[in-house]
Amino acid sequence: MKNWKSYEALEECIRRDAVEVANLLHQSKTLIQKWKEAPATDEDYTQSGTRNPLDRIEKIITAIEKIDPKRAYIPILWLCARFGFLPPVKMPAGLESQQDILKALLKWNEEFGETCAEISRTLKDGKITEREYKVCYREAMEDIQALMELLEKMKERVNK
Repeated sequence: MKNWKSYEALEECIRRDAVEVANLLHQSKTLIQKWKEAPATDEDYTQSGTRNPLDRIEKIITAIEKIDPKRAYIPILWLCARFGFLPPVKMPAGLESQQDILKALLKWNEEFGETCAEISRTLKDGKITEREYKVCYREAMEDIQALMELLEKMKERVNK
């Protein structure tokens, strides 16, 4: 999926249900069909598709990423939470040495400790507030992110 274009993802998603999707979204069937086609560009003006909602979300993320990378992925995280998926893990780029694996291990260990400490504080009084849950959730996601970075760095060193 990483190499798919947005219109390819929508084609796979919508398939032959353009009429039903159009009705549910109160949009024209033509618009929904055009979302599933390559849009015209300066390089290739012959294409008949149009920019779709995925393109718009991508533009929002790209714009916010330049301002504050930590906030840029909130739309993705919201969609995951909204539909019951675990948040995706952004993988690190590149590996320079065995030292990177050790640093990643130490980072994960630190994150795991912070997660355990926060959960312990939360459970101490036997009650869990919404705020406490959100803090524990954020700590756990940071822990998972650090673990995935460690595993990715280890994978890059397999058989080297």
